[in-house]
Amino acid sequence: MKKIVFKLIMLLLLISNVSLANLKIGVSMLPYYSFTSNIVGERAEVIQILPADVDVHAYQPSPDEVKKIANLDVLIINGTGIDDYMYNLVKASNNKKIVIINSNKNVSLLPVSGERGSNKSVNTHTFISTQASIQQINTIAKELAKLDSENGSYFLKNARDYSKKLSNIKSKKIKEIAELRKGKNLTVATTHGGYDYILGELGIKVGVVIEPKNHNKPSANDLKIAIDLIKKYKIDILFESDGASSPYTKAIQKETGVVVEQLLHMTNGKYAKDTFEKDLEKNFDRIISALRKVNKK
Repeated sequence: MKKIVFKLIMLLLLISNVSLANLKIGVSMLPYYSFTSNIVGERAEVIQILPADVDVHAYQPSPDEVKKIANLDVLIINGTGIDDYMYNLVKASNNKKIVIINSNKNVSLLPVSGERGSNKSVNTHTFISTQASIQQINTIAKELAKLDSENGSYFLKNARDYSKKLSNIKSKKIKEIAELRKGKNLTVATTHGGYDYILGELGIKVGVVIEPKNHNKPSANDLKIAIDLIKKYKIDILFESDGASSPYTKAIQKETGVVVEQLLHMTNGKYAKDTFEKDLEKNFDRIISALRKVNKK
């Protein structure tokens, strides 16, 4: 009888330990680290897979990433193509238990604006946004709640609170942007097609993209086409990626007189809980800065 009681106690302890064990959650990119950290708080472990400040478009994963993924319970990915290399890492890790959460499964994806040619690429930069990011946060929270039912309500509440914080940042900034626009329609140019989501939700149209295809360097003819279109549409603003000043930007500015402002790609920097909200606010502030400069011309 004592043996049976002892075995039952040990079984209950084992079940208890399993239920209380925190999920180990890996993320493919910086925005998803912030999203997930705000959702789970201290009730799960969020693990950075890639080194900080890498170009997610060109990064070649190493054995270090395979080792990290081998110990995960969950992997959160963008899932629109920008981080497809994660599937190969999962395969190489031989982690049979891992659950992959596609953050964008409920997001309406946009084509890349300004691409020339009949075949349009899907715009993978859903994290450079407020609205699409909130949709992803809700998806991540719901999927994690299914995997950890004990903390499900906690995850969902945190997701709501975090989404409200991001919405408040946007609401505050969009009022200022509207005042600077003075009721006018606004069309801008960008060096590449990564900013469609954030500009679109502000009612700003991307009329010209300098790159002929996503992440393809423009030729001399591409630059001529872009300059002609900027002049034709009377575009006053050109947005380029922060820290990646293009050699052709100054030439375009000289030819057209556009105001050049840099926007954050939001995949570089310190992996921290508050990085995304800070970067989002910086992008809104830089859009505001560009509008102020145009109004002073």
